[in-house]
Amino acid sequence: MNINWQKLFVSLTILALGLSFAGCGKTASGGGSSGGGGNNYQRTSDTVETIDELLNALETVDDVIISGNITITDNVTIPAGKTLTVEENARLNVSADATIELEGIIRVKEGGQIIDEAYGTPGAQQWQQNNNAELIFEAGSRGLRYSGTTPYTFIGTDNSAIVHLKEGTLALKNDAYILDGEADVGTGYQLLASQVLTITEGSVATINGTVNLNAGAAANIYGKLAVESGKELHVNGKLNVYGTYTTAADDNWNTGNDSGTIVYHYGATGIVNGVTRLASDDSATALQLGNGAIFEMTKDSYTVAAGTVISKQVTHIGGSAPVNSITVNTGATLTLQDNLNVWTSGTLTVESGGNVSPVTNVVKNGGTVNGITGYTGE
Repeated sequence: MNINWQKLFVSLTILALGLSFAGCGKTASGGGSSGGGGNNYQRTSDTVETIDELLNALETVDDVIISGNITITDNVTIPAGKTLTVEENARLNVSADATIELEGIIRVKEGGQIIDEAYGTPGAQQWQQNNNAELIFEAGSRGLRYSGTTPYTFIGTDNSAIVHLKEGTLALKNDAYILDGEADVGTGYQLLASQVLTITEGSVATINGTVNLNAGAAANIYGKLAVESGKELHVNGKLNVYGTYTTAADDNWNTGNDSGTIVYHYGATGIVNGVTRLASDDSATALQLGNGAIFEMTKDSYTVAAGTVISKQVTHIGGSAPVNSITVNTGATLTLQDNLNVWTSGTLTVESGGNVSPVTNVVKNGGTVNGITGYTGE
């Protein structure tokens, strides 16, 4: 069987929330919990239902709880150390002429809602002002944005939302997003340059639309990322897979102009159409990652960056294959259990201190082989 690894493992572009959801964020605790200021400090809290009560509470207490429907029409700052919670059946609406300068935390509880009318308008700014600021959505909450004068659900309770948060939380930070739970991600989600999405261990993200991981962005998968049949994940940044990546299709990586890199780290699993193609144990049918191994792929190249990678099936590079080159870095090893055919326009490069074994499984069919001492070829 011929192996086309790029086709086999499409990448995640997962969820790219477009960093400035006008900033929704993290938790507010109730009164009486201990907090900053020393071991005996007791955090203070207040429940508000009007804009005047909200502004006063932000100056006088640590934790502000919104229990009604409040509209912000002027800029408001959530100071560092403060938490703002939007409770069940409550709503915080930020008008098109206003913004939130978030230095602390906002948490939207199940049944709560945030509306950002300014999102996407000229001059709109990101809410999160520092690396400690967070906007945290709980499963069952909603976040609405506007496209012109038309609202749409960015985070919601069903698949009509771009992100359907089914369990747990999704935290939006200054330049990072953290999924700690389960979510379906649909068309319209993109991760922008310098942004990082992390899917925590035990969490699951499912792509059910077209998702983009833009140049300069990164996604780290410690849990599971799944691309449903007929859906697309476009990787133009870097997708790091430490957990499980699964897809029902094996061709969407090569159908577009994606220019990014998918990196599989030791412990990762790649599943295509229910078959485990890549793993760190004998369950792998195509590529097995040894201890410490790192395997990188772009649209037309593979790199054994570290450790030992075992190729368990016939592999082709060059010729009509979509992959033109394989590089084995210094200190890395590519072990061939079957032939590696290097066709015309294909190149195998073994850096000084790298290793390919056994050399007899390298078959040069008009291509180029560099760096293997004593290799004669055909």
